[in-house]
Amino acid sequence: MGDSIIRLETELYELGFSKLEENRFLGKVPYKAEYKNTCIDVEIIVDGYPFKQPKIILKSINGDLNIYKVMPHSWRHIDECSWANPTMSVFYICCLHNWSAKAEAHGRFIYQRIFDWLKCNVEGEWNVSDDLPSYRIIPQISFAFNTAYISNQLLDRVTEKDVPNYFGVKVYHERWQFKDGAKSKRNENSEGYDFNSINFNVKNSFYIAMEVDDKFNDFIRLKELDKKSISNGLYFRITEDKFKTIYQLIELIRKKCDFRRLDKKIKTLIIIVSYVGDRGNDETIAFITDRNQIAQTSAINLVNLSIDSFIKRSDKLNLNIGLLGVGSLGSQVAQILVNKDIDKIIIADYDNLNLQNLNRHVLGSIYVGGNKAASIKKFYELFYLADNIITKTSDEEVANDSDILVVTVGNPQSFDLLAFNTLLNYKKPIIWCWTSPHNILMEIVVTTPYTGCLNCYYELIKEDEKLKELQAVANTKISELASNELDICGNPHTISQIEKMIFLATQIVSIISSYSKTGDFRMDYINYYWKDNEVLPVILSGYLPTSKNCGCSMEGL
Repeated sequence: MGDSIIRLETELYELGFSKLEENRFLGKVPYKAEYKNTCIDVEIIVDGYPFKQPKIILKSINGDLNIYKVMPHSWRHIDECSWANPTMSVFYICCLHNWSAKAEAHGRFIYQRIFDWLKCNVEGEWNVSDDLPSYRIIPQISFAFNTAYISNQLLDRVTEKDVPNYFGVKVYHERWQFKDGAKSKRNENSEGYDFNSINFNVKNSFYIAMEVDDKFNDFIRLKELDKKSISNGLYFRITEDKFKTIYQLIELIRKKCDFRRLDKKIKTLIIIVSYVGDRGNDETIAFITDRNQIAQTSAINLVNLSIDSFIKRSDKLNLNIGLLGVGSLGSQVAQILVNKDIDKIIIADYDNLNLQNLNRHVLGSIYVGGNKAASIKKFYELFYLADNIITKTSDEEVANDSDILVVTVGNPQSFDLLAFNTLLNYKKPIIWCWTSPHNILMEIVVTTPYTGCLNCYYELIKEDEKLKELQAVANTKISELASNELDICGNPHTISQIEKMIFLATQIVSIISSYSKTGDFRMDYINYYWKDNEVLPVILSGYLPTSKNCGCSMEGL
């Protein structure tokens, strides 16, 4: 390590750098002449060198120390760190991608990477290896202690053409904590308090939504913020103007809004700004400031807010899935489908949640005594803000409104009634799922108009040698163990293992996910046989033809 730092210092000295203090060097790039009328001064910090990536701070551009003002709008891969005053921001050059303690990573290497970064910015052309996809190529507010949560509907709305340059928004948040220890009053417009009297070192969250955004407003009510504090904020949309620093952004919004004309009662102002980033993506930043300061032309103090919103899932499933039965297995399937952000989950279950269901069901004790389907809907609306769960009063209604039907009914009689009566002539795909006691044998059967029916599967078990053998081994193992547990009333309950129920639920959703992408099912049945203490099951899968012993008639769509 000693030889490495000596070589680093020697090479930096040769390149015209001077040593500021231990492990800190200041120099010009390029060191002999300007590159296309451009040069920069940089500070290189090599604490922990060579194992820790050096930090490179941009100190001046063409001799101008006011980088916050003169930063070219087109420059990229520079990270602004702003604490409170944007005129005091520190700008880090991001040019040492994939740093490692390799032999050639000395002074000349670091210098060349900085020079390459400068050339790419001056010329406006980047190599693929240098232009890595990163949030660092857009302005950002760093070290934010507080968070602004913004609804997706609002973020989508501000991208529309008819949106004004700025507009007012309601911001819900916890009551202000003041520096003297007091708190603001409930349910009042909190922008009237003096900015300098508020203790912003106390963590707070800010929720910004449109009135028509039911999902996000449910989120606000869940947090009970509608009973706490409300402030009036301003939302700016920048479409064509360019900027690269927070200071430049402040100057832009000052041109768009005459803050001096705002209501004199406003003292603390929450500002959200959406703009188009370097890669053409919509980006958003937010901060709190003193209304009197931003109304002037001098520098201002900011309280930076990080941004959070509901992510737009890339693996969303554009299907309506019907669930008949949301017990220990069906509720796990519902859980994964909610996380996959499916179009609709349509459910029916006529049973109530009992105490003995706990620890095997996604629902907790608060829902004991309630209908399983209705409680599932409430649970995911409350804790996941799911607005895509629909309950029905009959199996037929679920079947009619679904693209794929999943049957996880635990009661054998109800299962058979569905298979051989209610859904006998159903023309859409059905995924039938059930498990043995102890989850020793778990089965999935997919029936469509192009396959045999469930009875054909039972016949296949008698005819297919591999399937017959696996089922025989599994049934022998099942017969050796007790099948049921008795509750206090003497009612039997099938013994199951929750981790294997969850495994089966993932398999069901994987089949649905595959179908959503390909429009086809890769197999018609799957058997999972779990041997003693095995981590993975033995899996047997295949296709389901119409059995000559069944007599069913499966017509095409």
